[in-house]
Amino acid sequence: MKKFYILIVLSLIIAGVSAAAVWHIRGSNEKTLARQKEQWDNQKLELQAQLDGIAAQMEELKTQKNELDSPELDPAALIARLREMKDMADSEKTDVELPEVVIDSVLTSNTTQTNEAILKQGHDQVREAFFVFQGLRDQGDRSLEAIGEYLTSGHNVTLFKEENSLQVNGRRIRLRRGQSSVIPMTSRLGLIQTLGEIKTPAALELLCQAMQNSTDLKEIISAGNILLAVDKDAYAKIILAVCNAVFPNLKNQDQSEMLAFIKNISEEEYKNLLANLNLYNEYGHLSMDIFRRKMETLGEAALPEAITAFNREGALLAEKLVILESMKKFIGSNEQATALFTGYINGLEGDDKDMIGSMAILIGASELESAENKAEKQQQYLNVLSQLNTSENDQSLFGETLGMANEFLTQQIEQGENFNEDEYAKKVLSSGYLQRMMSSSMTFIRNHPEIAGGGAQMGPIDFSPF
Repeated sequence: MKKFYILIVLSLIIAGVSAAAVWHIRGSNEKTLARQKEQWDNQKLELQAQLDGIAAQMEELKTQKNELDSPELDPAALIARLREMKDMADSEKTDVELPEVVIDSVLTSNTTQTNEAILKQGHDQVREAFFVFQGLRDQGDRSLEAIGEYLTSGHNVTLFKEENSLQVNGRRIRLRRGQSSVIPMTSRLGLIQTLGEIKTPAALELLCQAMQNSTDLKEIISAGNILLAVDKDAYAKIILAVCNAVFPNLKNQDQSEMLAFIKNISEEEYKNLLANLNLYNEYGHLSMDIFRRKMETLGEAALPEAITAFNREGALLAEKLVILESMKKFIGSNEQATALFTGYINGLEGDDKDMIGSMAILIGASELESAENKAEKQQQYLNVLSQLNTSENDQSLFGETLGMANEFLTQQIEQGENFNEDEYAKKVLSSGYLQRMMSSSMTFIRNHPEIAGGGAQMGPIDFSPF
């Protein structure tokens, strides 16, 4: 089946110009991701080379001194070195002097604090920590008593600080939360990795105990992933029990990370947990990630809750638009979704009807291109469009959009495979419709600054992607 290119173009323009801040639903451009991944891989290779050098130094030290003559390598002595380290979480400022080439790389890739920057920030401490972890790993089960005592004590040292931004040579760089790193962020995470590298039955038992006693999301996920890689059947139930116990205390992004982790372990457990989750955050706003997960996972069964959220008193425009977009596949086939769609659009006026109504019509039409039973879905959608209020010879943008959608769908149904989408696209482009849509979008943004920029009345709303 051919695709209707002009609808795709219009959808992209609308999403990019009119509601970019609302629909942060999908990931970044593939080309940008590829470039960032290449840069990250290069950085990781450079760091790994340095870590390999540390490992080589350790091996050399082991050959030069026998165990009895090296008290500094005793597990208890190594653990004591962790306790003496500076906690970088207490640092008030992160100010790193980097070469221009590194700064350019950071700025152009929109990446977080690089591993190279981290090494420069706390170079000696990071090297010291890896010396400790390597020494404990090399002594295997002999290290377990000291590691267990440290983990039980609750002591923890932040080896580097994950911040919202990084000051680089006087320039502030925005950081993305949760950037993965081969450097463990804390001493406890480093010891968890060390147990996973020792990987003896006793080490895995201690690792499992540490996970069960932890309430820290990163520690649970790190230990859980190690145990799952060793024996998923043996550890899955234990890990899920820990996740379910900790989950109620998590918020926003931490909830999203835990949900993604649970989903990788058990789809059934994920669905059960998701079905009972509250859609609203502590501020009373819709939690966008939870809502999207519910709609994508539960489908039509989640519609009643979505409709309640849409109609609740105080629902923000941004929330309404996200809810409306999420139920587009059910418009025409589900009576409740159809009634909400038509009722909301018919209640709009002026510029709001031009922009929101036009967006809703076009997004709903574009959904039909990938639908099963396409002809049947097109006819259903035509029936829905006939319920939208418009006057005869309506010259508004909404009227133009409605007429265009009706004409397009009718011709597709009547002509089938003979429908010439290229000719129809040329007709729309030559009509000046795109220019009128752009102009209307600018008016819409001026009238609703909270949509474009997350203004004050939006409040703290979680728009994070999965």
